[in-house]
Amino acid sequence: MAIDKFDANCFLALVDILGFKQAMKTDPSGNKAWGMLDEFYQIGYDVLAEHRRHSGLVKIDGFFITDKAVLFTRGRRDGDALKKVRSLLSVIQTIFQETKQKEISVAAAIAYGGFKYAKRIEFPGIVKAPIYGFAYVNAWRALKETQNKPKILERECRIVQRCLPPLVKDYLLRPKGQRDEILARVTQRPNDVDHFHFE
Repeated sequence: MAIDKFDANCFLALVDILGFKQAMKTDPSGNKAWGMLDEFYQIGYDVLAEHRRHSGLVKIDGFFITDKAVLFTRGRRDGDALKKVRSLLSVIQTIFQETKQKEISVAAAIAYGGFKYAKRIEFPGIVKAPIYGFAYVNAWRALKETQNKPKILERECRIVQRCLPPLVKDYLLRPKGQRDEILARVTQRPNDVDHFHFE
């Protein structure tokens, strides 16, 4: 699926295969790592395609870079922020379920902010699809940083708090009984004030 260029604030998720580098190191043939990527890409494609078949849902685009999926919401109306984060978490939840069935360990992180995806630039022998923005950087940091934080767990999704629209942050701070089913699964942990957690 071709992805149209994009330059706006959005919810962006990075979904990462845990243990991918180790699989490359321990299997000289590369078959295990290749199999993980093949299954992961197919699951991601199928989940996004299924999501698109349902009219009325927030549009979510995605592409894959080595062992990561980059998923982002489209639409310019900030009033739809809860609908966007709900849809993105629903897609991530389905990816978590499908990868578990294939015994692929994954984790994710979501950030809100500016994100730019440009159509690819081509030169002889070189193809580049530039991606920029604080949403991408903040999601990557939420996945990878472990200083003063526990390592991210399998099938855990961290949601960066500091850049969330106030409507979303206020909603996620409500008691679980006052939130809808998928957003009721978002929690806070006393040892991590920077993120909400979705499992």
